[in-house]
Amino acid sequence: SNTSAESRSGRRYISHQANGDHILLFARLRKTDAFGQTAPYLFLGPGMYLGHHGDRPMTIQWKLSHPLPDEWFEQASSPAA
Repeated sequence: SNTSAESRSGRRYISHQANGDHILLFARLRKTDAFGQTAPYLFLGPGMYLGHHGDRPMTIQWKLSHPLPDEWFEQASSPAA
């Protein structure tokens, strides 16, 4: 993505709580599954903006409303192979 913090989208993410908007987060660990098919996304739940760094693309840090499933946390925390 080439979203900057000053863009309309960037400002919308940053001020979502003040504007009454809700952020729903989805993620996947890989683009494809073991069969070469497109991997499904996991719904992580609502997220709350904590901060960001960088620009074009900006990296946003979100606080999850619910803990990440254990197996996802372990895989997401380990270094890429």
